[in-house]
Amino acid sequence: MVRPAGGFLFLGYAIHSTSAAILPRTLGETIVKKPTIEDLKNTVEQFEYLDWHGEYQGKFYYKGIAVTCDDLGDIATLMVEMRDDGFDLPKWDHQDSLGMGYIAAWRPSVFATATAEV
Repeated sequence: MVRPAGGFLFLGYAIHSTSAAILPRTLGETIVKKPTIEDLKNTVEQFEYLDWHGEYQGKFYYKGIAVTCDDLGDIATLMVEMRDDGFDLPKWDHQDSLGMGYIAAWRPSVFATATAEV
């Protein structure tokens, strides 16, 4: 396997460190769409090591939709799973340490509808 310029390989996907975009290693075009908040929630519930947090208000007036975990690598696995399901879930834009775990959150604009019940 060839390491992508300026990035690294993760579970068969090339992750470019400057854009934080996950790109499939194939040359074929992958069609992806924005997930709804409900899509994210349903996917998170499939993992025993991720917990749904829902609406989150973080430091510096941040408002988003969050997931909690013990290891941020688990969130990267979630992103890959969402990609495999046809959804474009970008890298989280806010994270915080919870002492013994982490919270990762995305702005509501990442989702197809920001008004879904959480």
